[in-house]
Parts: sequence; structure tokens; C-alpha cells
Amino acid sequence: MCRVESEFASAVKSLEKKGADAIVTLHLAYSPSLESIRALAATQLPLVVLDTTPDSSYEPNKSPDDFIMKNHGIHGAQDLCNLLLRHGKTFILEASHWKVSDVLDRVADHARGARIASALHGSRTGIIGRAFRGMGDFSVESDKLKAYLGVTVVAAEPAEIAALLPDAKDPR
Repeated sequence: MCRVESEFASAVKSLEKKGADAIVTLHLAYSPSLESIRALAATQLPLVVLDTTPDSSYEPNKSPDDFIMKNHGIHGAQDLCNLLLRHGKTFILEASHWKVSDVLDRVADHARGARIASALHGSRTGIIGRAFRGMGDFSVESDKLKAYLGVTVVAAEPAEIAALLPDAKDPR
């Protein structure tokens, strides 16, 4: 749990050093986003903002006086998302009540996706030939794969591959 800038900086640095795949934030109470924005905007780790509260609904006439304070974390999540957008930081926002929705499953899916992206980072993949003209579903620019996933594309022409194979008439 973090509440001031130095704690956020330390926590993010620790997660990066330990090889975390992503950061998921959960606002247990209101936290002014200026305390966390530097560390969160600077990290290369994917960021998921989980916005949920202890209570699933707000009924002003039936709720105890401390209801707003007990569920005040939602305001910190809104504050943080505002600053993340203003800093140009990409993030995923998942919002709903943790008991009456699938929000925790959705956050887990994002975490699994981040794990897969981490595993791909630094890998090499081959392409033989080129994508068909106008065919965008298999055509991802090599520089984008490198920038977003850390994947290096190694290209080869069909003739280069054929030259590496034994002659079809070779009995071996």
C-alpha cells in the first residue's frame, strides 16, 4: 500500500526490479494522484486501474454517514485516470463491483495478457516472403512488433529457405 510519492516511487522500482509483468492499482482510499503520477507515468510496465468499492450501490437515504468516506477510493481512481491521460500514459480501466460482476476476471485476463507480452519480449520470429497485398490481418509492421512487444522479425525469401534444404533427389 502506498500513500505518498516516495512510497509509490519505491514500489514501482521494486516491481520493475523483480520483473513484474504489470501493475494493477486498487484505491483502498482516496489518494491524491500527484503522489503517484510520476512513478506510474514513467514505468514501462502495463498499467491496469481497478476501480471498485466496498459497497455495490449508493443509497443516500439508507446509507450510514460514513458511506462516502468508506467508498472514497473511487474518487482517487478518477483523479489518477485524469492525470494518466494528461501525461499520455496508456492504461486499462476496469470498473465494477468486485462481488456482483466479473471485474476481477477481467483484471486477471489483462494480467495474463501482460504475462504473455513479457514472455514474448526479446524473442525473434521469422517471416518467409511477404504478407499479401491489402491483407491487414497478418501484416504487422516489424518496427511496431519491436516497439510494442520487443519482438525482432527476421525476414527470409523463399529462395533463401530452399537453398538450405537438401536436394529433393538426395536419398538422405
